[in-house]
Amino acid sequence: MLCFDKIIVGGGPCGIVLALYLSQKKFQVSIYEKSHDPKIKSVPIQRAANLDLSARGLLALSEVGLLEQVLSVAIPTYGRVIHLPNDKQFTQDYDVVHQKPVYSISRERLNDLLLKSIEGNPFIKLHFDHALISANFSEKSFLFEDRHKKEKVEIKSNWVFGCDGAFSRVREELSKIFPDNTNKLIFSHSYKEINFPYSFSKNLSNRHMHRWPRSNLSLVAHPNLDGSFTGTLILPNTGENSFANLTNKLAVQKFFNHYFADLSPIIPELTEQFFDQPIGQLATISVKKQQYKNALLLGDAAHTMLPFGGQGVNCALEDVRLLNELISRHPGRELENLMSSFALRRKSDTDAILEISSNKYIELNADYAPEKHMWMIELEKMLAERYPGLFIPYRNLIWFDHTAYSHAKQYRDIQLKLFSHIISSFRTIQEIKWEIVDKWMVDYEKDFLQITPDCE
Repeated sequence: MLCFDKIIVGGGPCGIVLALYLSQKKFQVSIYEKSHDPKIKSVPIQRAANLDLSARGLLALSEVGLLEQVLSVAIPTYGRVIHLPNDKQFTQDYDVVHQKPVYSISRERLNDLLLKSIEGNPFIKLHFDHALISANFSEKSFLFEDRHKKEKVEIKSNWVFGCDGAFSRVREELSKIFPDNTNKLIFSHSYKEINFPYSFSKNLSNRHMHRWPRSNLSLVAHPNLDGSFTGTLILPNTGENSFANLTNKLAVQKFFNHYFADLSPIIPELTEQFFDQPIGQLATISVKKQQYKNALLLGDAAHTMLPFGGQGVNCALEDVRLLNELISRHPGRELENLMSSFALRRKSDTDAILEISSNKYIELNADYAPEKHMWMIELEKMLAERYPGLFIPYRNLIWFDHTAYSHAKQYRDIQLKLFSHIISSFRTIQEIKWEIVDKWMVDYEKDFLQITPDCE
């Protein structure tokens, strides 16, 4: 039996950044990761879609000394290029106020960089090929399978942090104690990765994410450092134009020729890619209890969200930053009490961003109306310019600020209410009577002032 004070289950971005924070306090930390050591055996990345790093994630990476290294292998993207079926396209800036970028980075590059960052760290030990089998939280005992040596290893630890992602084994062990603790919602769409090599995608701007919205389906593509793009095809699970119906090469080719005619000629081995790539499930997972005794769930283990909105990794890294901040403010306080306080504080915020990402899914899969979308983009920009400091697009508060997600959602709600007034009263931007909008803004300001920002 081995004994450690603190163990982390999961060696992804959430687990490693947490370990780096704890090592700054000279805490000894052991990380247990079920996959192989990539230096010894290649590890396939199950989800290849790029990650979007914005303010929340970047601040955590900065505090553990990795910001400069991460930005050197990331691509700044300034908005979306929307590709319409008639070959027309338009651009939507991420930040209509200050034109700040969101950074696109491949999962593999980020994972490699984080693994290298802990090499030689005297306070961190990483154990690959160790899968959690069971946990006894009362006895502070955790049983792992060493897949390399093919033997079981019992670990005693005062504290365990479950950073093991959407398929968290720590969360499963907690569910044995609290059977109704986990809420999983599976959506009616799934996804596949479709890659665009540089030679075929050089006419796409690599300073933007690209999106091809169609009714009830879409394709998005993120730029990579080598000039290629990583695409994600999102389709219904069943019905017409679904994964269930696209069962042969001819059907797939006809589908792309019809819905993505501009892409079909530039994606090599399109049908081969389609059938080689696995189908990824779209689901959200939340928990009622994020903390129990000496255990705390963080990141996707506690709140798996849809990729729409690009907050998954940012929310996970903000989790560990806020936990570290709480520990730093109360150095002599019992860790279990701190973990409990953290979980209670964080719940409303993670529930809010889960709801926002799920609502975005509904918007993306509704019948797409480009004229309305373009009008909304222009309206948002005009409101931000006309009422600076009062109308701050809620996306800015999510991507480029540290306002609590729950408060960002409240801003979103009052902004959607304002949009509804304007859209129902005026047919076009040109018809807007701003003296009427000025009156509506009086009520908007009252609602705005009732929200107490929690800038962490």
